[in-house]
Amino acid sequence: MKQIIYFIPLLVFLSGCLGNKSILDGEAAFKLKQYQRANELLLAEIEEVNKKEEKAKKAFLIAQTYEFLLQPHNATQYYEIANQNGYGVKAKLALAYAYKINKEYRKSVALFTDLAKINTLTIEANRQIRGIEDLTNEVPPKGYFYKILNLSIEANTSVYSPVFYSDDELLVSADGPNSTGEMIYSWTGRKHSDLYTMSKYGGTLKSLDLPFNTSHNEGSPTLNRERNELFFTRCYNKQPNADEYCSIFYSKKDDNNVWSEPVELPFFDGKTNFGQPTLVENDSVIVFSSLSEGGQNGYDLWYSDRFDGAWSEPFPMPTNINSQGNEYFPTSDGDTLYFSSDFHLGLGGLDIFKTWLEDGKWSNPIRLESPINSSFDDYSYITDKTVKPNGNTLLKGYFSSNRSGKGLDEVYLFEKLSINEIETEKEPVIPPPPIAEKPVEKPTVDDTKPHESFELYLAGRVIDGSSKGNPFMRSRPIPNARIVWKARDTLIEQFTANRNGIFIKNAISGKVYDFIASADSFLSKKVTVLTTNARKPEGSDLLTINFEIPLDRIIRNQEIVLNNIYYDLDKTFIRNDAKPTLDSLASILLLNPSIQIELGSHTDCQGADDYNLELSQRRAQAAVEYLISKGIEVARLSAKGYGELSFAINCVCEQCTEDEHQRNRRTTFKIQ
Repeated sequence: MKQIIYFIPLLVFLSGCLGNKSILDGEAAFKLKQYQRANELLLAEIEEVNKKEEKAKKAFLIAQTYEFLLQPHNATQYYEIANQNGYGVKAKLALAYAYKINKEYRKSVALFTDLAKINTLTIEANRQIRGIEDLTNEVPPKGYFYKILNLSIEANTSVYSPVFYSDDELLVSADGPNSTGEMIYSWTGRKHSDLYTMSKYGGTLKSLDLPFNTSHNEGSPTLNRERNELFFTRCYNKQPNADEYCSIFYSKKDDNNVWSEPVELPFFDGKTNFGQPTLVENDSVIVFSSLSEGGQNGYDLWYSDRFDGAWSEPFPMPTNINSQGNEYFPTSDGDTLYFSSDFHLGLGGLDIFKTWLEDGKWSNPIRLESPINSSFDDYSYITDKTVKPNGNTLLKGYFSSNRSGKGLDEVYLFEKLSINEIETEKEPVIPPPPIAEKPVEKPTVDDTKPHESFELYLAGRVIDGSSKGNPFMRSRPIPNARIVWKARDTLIEQFTANRNGIFIKNAISGKVYDFIASADSFLSKKVTVLTTNARKPEGSDLLTINFEIPLDRIIRNQEIVLNNIYYDLDKTFIRNDAKPTLDSLASILLLNPSIQIELGSHTDCQGADDYNLELSQRRAQAAVEYLISKGIEVARLSAKGYGELSFAINCVCEQCTEDEHQRNRRTTFKIQ
């Protein structure tokens, strides 16, 4: 995650601040999130400062205020002053990111190269260097180009988060002088934000009025497919003079086109920001942004399912979408989800990415090409479905950005045009530099050739295995898991993962490593990581191998079926096809020496009840004896025959197929 810079487009979350306290100096205003006032005071104060330490601190705060006021181009010179006056690593890191945003790539790479020498920043610095190298190597596409038009004409007004209110109208958020109420938002020095409509071709704003707009901040709306349900963000304080927090509100239009009084969705706790909703899966799922689990990784995307008008408990989206940075402003188009992130490698600031459902899972995010994305903050991407591809226009849509450098968020119209249009195009256009695709080479083992020198890292994450399998769900980390690291049977190190279940270790290529993870209330598990095929990446001296260790919860007295443990009719011996499963169970028991289990055996319905009970006991005992032969202590195992007491397949015995009989002849285990 970016360690210093917190790029926050206007109304990412309008968590307010106390605007009526007496401000003594710029630092006090900054702490109260009154960034416009802090900027003015600090700029005056720095002129009177002679001590290097004080000048460095004030310069750093000035740069930060410019970031919050959406003027990152003005922040660079003050990060430079802070760095020159010895503010330390924080200023150098912030300056490296600022150079990247301003496309001063050579300076940015030089600073990141220096920062990479610091152990805690090595991975992130090298990651940014590789990202910048990819950007500079991109080539323009063939066959099309983009035309971008700024639709915001209101002076000193941020306009953002467009959605379609009708086929010809956009519903947007804006903080102009005509906003409801007289309160000034201390962050920006402008009035609070309201909901407005505007023509999709541009023009003046028209307030949506009651029941939506209040003296509080309203913004980031979305509508369902029929456009008779409206969800939006409202930020308010439950008590006077307290900080504002954001929540999602809902309104429905009746048959007379009258909107109902907005009601708050049940997620709001008064202490956490929720906002920027979008609907997916035929309007049955709402996706929104909120603080990550534990609050360690900024803001993540979450989702909730709608059942019979009620909303489920929110769950985080999966880890290939949610990052160590911030994810904001989700929008949807069928089964495609767009969102913005400041961590996934991009051009700088917030970049727009897309992901889609593929075989029940969300694909790895892909960054949209420039000039949709820029080195500034870009977000809230939507497409115009009324525009059908023709000979020249391939796609048309809208997004928000602060790329104008005016310290405002604005709405932009984009058109993707066929290259055939170039001859008649009169306005200047910006050809996009998309990611240059590189051929994927499969690594092969060839120990006869010398290996090139490169840094190899193993990045592991210990997760709750029960959280896997849902395409929306982010795998839940297990904090502070205990790790044993071995090479073959030789112990290398014992250590503890961090609060997010993550650990990163420097490794050597050509090795076979074992990582054994354990945690209270979970079964320990071993994962083997091979570096035998690890080779120096093209254009980089760093390779990171990522992997997860999913741990199963210890649930006592719950029957678990051992797959593929079957018996021949009237037999008790362990078949060869059953041995791999019992071998895996033996491995689990060896890794968890305090666990005791009951091996249970079930028969089919053929034969006498008493005989089947005795047969099942002998089969369970056969499984126990096999585990004993693999080194498991007798005292940890017990055998229990259940005979015909519990069938896996309930069928009329004379009509059961052989496959159904086979599935009933099974072995299970319980942790006692």
